[in-house]
Amino acid sequence: MQDGSLIPRFGRARRDPSLAVLEGFHPLKHALRFGANVLEVVCRDGTKLERLAMQLAPDLRERLHGLAREVNPALFAELAPFVPSTGVISLAERPPVDPAAMLADARSAPLILLEDPRDLGNMGACVRVAAADAFATIAVPSSATTPTDTNPALAHNPRTCVNVRDSATSCRARNLETVV
Repeated sequence: MQDGSLIPRFGRARRDPSLAVLEGFHPLKHALRFGANVLEVVCRDGTKLERLAMQLAPDLRERLHGLAREVNPALFAELAPFVPSTGVISLAERPPVDPAAMLADARSAPLILLEDPRDLGNMGACVRVAAADAFATIAVPSSATTPTDTNPALAHNPRTCVNVRDSATSCRARNLETVV
């Protein structure tokens, strides 16, 4: 793929419900650990990415090395509304979601519903707590405004419902609000 085609590709991916743009090292690390199909990884400094992998995810170092492609820092800065400080951004496929099946899951693991997340830090904290305690699903209704759609400095919605416990899937559910 030509470097010049990355800007429109990442732009289209933000509007494509079958794709997720992973901004930063931590979302990429978790996506890989949870078995996501990562399609593209670009970084502004391959050596820095290698150091991050050694420090934070040595189990993923070889995979990251095989997936990542270094690009010009000016081009990298055009790929996200807020440039990730970790210097990596990637594209992954979103798994298909069946909200009714998700809610009917017989496991005792609760579902986490992020109703209207506004702050990447708060959303990231929810994912980390859920991963640490095991969980069934994190769901963000497709009608919700995501943190990358808004100013991440905005306070999170106090109505956000969070319940944490058992297994692992992250999704953006269509029409979840009609099922709930």
